[in-house]
Amino acid sequence: SVSLLTGHRRIAPYALKGGQAGKRGENIIEKRDGRKVHLGSTESVDVEAGDAIIIKTPGGGGYGSG
Repeated sequence: SVSLLTGHRRIAPYALKGGQAGKRGENIIEKRDGRKVHLGSTESVDVEAGDAIIIKTPGGGGYGSG
């Protein structure tokens, strides 16, 4: 089983002084048959041998324009 407690999956990381928001993160289980199951920010799921867990961490928001 896998338990996740992550942030910035729905709302992008904020920026300051005109910068652009960062990229949102993703949590994915790639099943051994190739199917991808997208998970939310807080999940507890069972996995099987051969499944892969993909965690894409969010990027930081920018600061200032230019």
